[in-house]
Amino acid sequence: MLYPSTSKNTHRGCLTYGILFFIGLPFLLLAIGAALWVGRESSARNQLNQQIDRLRGEGLPVDNASTQAYYEARTSAEDTAAWLAVLAELTSDPFSQSAAGVPIFDGEVEAGVPGPGESWAEEQTTRDFLNRWQSLHARTMRLATDAGPVRFPIDFDSVNTLLPNAQNVRQAARLLSLRGQVAIYDRDSRMVRRSVESLLGCSNVCSGEPFLVSQLITFAIDGMALEVLQQAIRHDVLDDDDLKALLPKLLASTNIGNQWKHAMIGERAMMLPVFDDPSLAGDHGVSTLPGRSRDALVYLNYMSRVSAIPTEDIDEFRSEIAEQESELSNLLQGGMLQRYDTILTGLLTPSLAAAGDVFAKQATLHRLAALAIAVRLYEHEHGGWPQSLEDLAEYPLINLERLVPPGGKPFGYRVDDSGATIWGFNLREETSTPAEPPPTGVDVPSSDTNQPWVWELKNDRAPADDAPAEQADQQAGA
Repeated sequence: MLYPSTSKNTHRGCLTYGILFFIGLPFLLLAIGAALWVGRESSARNQLNQQIDRLRGEGLPVDNASTQAYYEARTSAEDTAAWLAVLAELTSDPFSQSAAGVPIFDGEVEAGVPGPGESWAEEQTTRDFLNRWQSLHARTMRLATDAGPVRFPIDFDSVNTLLPNAQNVRQAARLLSLRGQVAIYDRDSRMVRRSVESLLGCSNVCSGEPFLVSQLITFAIDGMALEVLQQAIRHDVLDDDDLKALLPKLLASTNIGNQWKHAMIGERAMMLPVFDDPSLAGDHGVSTLPGRSRDALVYLNYMSRVSAIPTEDIDEFRSEIAEQESELSNLLQGGMLQRYDTILTGLLTPSLAAAGDVFAKQATLHRLAALAIAVRLYEHEHGGWPQSLEDLAEYPLINLERLVPPGGKPFGYRVDDSGATIWGFNLREETSTPAEPPPTGVDVPSSDTNQPWVWELKNDRAPADDAPAEQADQQAGA
């Protein structure tokens, strides 16, 4: 009689334990999952700390304080006060109001300063503007010529870091560019050369700021220098001495150099604090995301790889960036856990392939400009154009093996009745130098993007007038 009772109690006990087991199973799984997550995050955090410590040991920035120290070590405060005074005047209301109707400064003026001998509707307005701000131009030119990286006051605050002076320096470049274009109109070789030199120096002013946006502003100002030089060579305004003085300055930037690494190091340091405090990223729905160590590792490893890309060969440089970006894109589109582990990386990483093209463009355009100077020098010295770029080998500074564009083909070159043309190609539209120069002109689509790649050297040299040179010396404070 005892067996049935025991069997009945046993069944009840099993049922009770079974119910408790199924009730507790979710909590058990959650506990196991939490333990695995904590262990996973702890392992990633240890790896991250080791890598950050290694970067610190190499003297590289990883947060706001170390980024400031990195910036200060690569800039000079010697001319900071003078630059701040100039920039304050350039951004003042009186200056802005007086620029109405002036090319470059007034967006309502469709055309810039025309070439020598062409009609110019805004000539008097422009000359009055330059005369009014003659002293400001002279101070700007003195500061900009052969300038190095200037240390502006910056409050380093990760992604919230503001760089107002980098934008204001572009206003200084506009004034220098305008004066250079007027000098071309006047066929004033000396002032054109000095304007190009000061614009090249102006482009260095913010180059010490370890941020990608600052480097892009640097290249924009450098492009303004090349634009003035391009028009001066087109109209044959520069004499031999000024051409020879500019040549080594153009050759100094025919390679990408350390600017790419400098920008990537700064970008990496600026973004790393966001992984500790995702709220810094702003209103992107990520402010409460826990466990960002693996995300930070992905970002850190990616930025470390792209910062180490060799820059000596432009083709290799662009190819390696594209490959790294493609690998990151595949990673960002992986499984659910992988996508979670790279949320901030995807949010904080810009298109570095597009940025790399800007670096490659700047170095390539300097190569094109150096060859254009040499072609014009050859024409002056020989009384005729070189039949091919190979003829430029007589100039010791011209290394034809190095002064080539990406893509495996040399720059294009031809001579016709109007003069000589030397051209490259838009790196984002083509892969090598085309057989014909890219189209230019106001009625041609994509003219703005192709214009820097086509240097036309016209047969229109005219005797220089000494009067503009005297006027230029006065305006430049010489």
